Amino acid sequence: MLEGAKKLLSMEGDLVVTIAAPLDRHLPNNEKDRIKLRNLHAQARASVLERTIDTEPKELLQQLDNAVGRVHLDSGALGYIVVATPNESETYHLSFPVVESVALGTNPATRGLIQGLRRSPRYRLLVVSDLATRLFEGVRDDLLEVTDHGFPFAADVVPRDLRAIAGRFARKPGGDDKEQWRNFYRTVDEALTVAIGDEPLPIVLADVDVSTAMFEDVSDNTSFVVGRISGAHDDATAHRLGTKSWPLLRTWLNAQRREIIAELGEAAHAQKAVTGIDEVWQFAREGSGRTLVVEESYRADPARETDQRLVWSAECGPEIMDDPVDELIEHVVRSGGSVEFVADESLAHLGRVGLFLR
Repeated sequence: MLEGAKKLLSMEGDLVVTIAAPLDRHLPNNEKDRIKLRNLHAQARASVLERTIDTEPKELLQQLDNAVGRVHLDSGALGYIVVATPNESETYHLSFPVVESVALGTNPATRGLIQGLRRSPRYRLLVVSDLATRLFEGVRDDLLEVTDHGFPFAADVVPRDLRAIAGRFARKPGGDDKEQWRNFYRTVDEALTVAIGDEPLPIVLADVDVSTAMFEDVSDNTSFVVGRISGAHDDATAHRLGTKSWPLLRTWLNAQRREIIAELGEAAHAQKAVTGIDEVWQFAREGSGRTLVVEESYRADPARETDQRLVWSAECGPEIMDDPVDELIEHVVRSGGSVEFVADESLAHLGRVGLFLR
């Protein structure tokens, strides 16, 4: 989905239509979702016709129809996003819910998509076990097992039994096992490094404490570990592991958000960050932004841009942004920056939005 977001951010046109909506994952292809999709499609078509009274929107409407036709309500997804321009269209099924909306602009309305990706980031789960060391990648509680890079691994460690060997040099049974296990977990860690590649993600470790402790003792990837699930999980299903790992990851994410709010206040005091929509907009448009921090539901009044500054306006027209915050989010991402969404009211003392400077 990250590649899909990049694709959408590259799309533009005189008029771009975006439809987004959540789906009931537990009741696929239900009547309520079908009616919702039909109504959103009709609303989008009506909005296009209203906006293009003096032009012929045939190509745009055809692309919109094609994109909506590719929505599969029985896909098991938690939501979907549809984007159409006169020349192309994209349809994505999402592993996280999005807010229901229809939007028209010169670029896709990707705020909900970016927000969902930040709230439900991908992560890895490693089951550390001598019977079956398995690797999963997932979003929320939806895990998919990785079967590349040598995974799953099974240990080939045979404890030495020296009870039949007499003499003062005999060792206790299993006395040399520890180094064999360490070598096994080094092999697992090397495969994990290959799997990580240039895409580091948070990692959750699962299995008995003694196994995870030994793995972490030899691992070069402990900096990615954000939590541990104790207990035997040799035969656990992906669903069971997902229901245990997602609450743990969500707790970690909430802690990260509290931390970034505190860091933003300190950075603003040290003049390494700016706050408030006016200053944030100006510095972001100059390309000075590193990380944008914004409240989840924050909306700004309609405005136009003049000399990289916002000018608030009650007028209507193609140059008027209905919500500059959406444009701000997309600009920061297109410029190579990142976005963090935090709880409503958590940035009330900082103007609802802040920007770490490069």
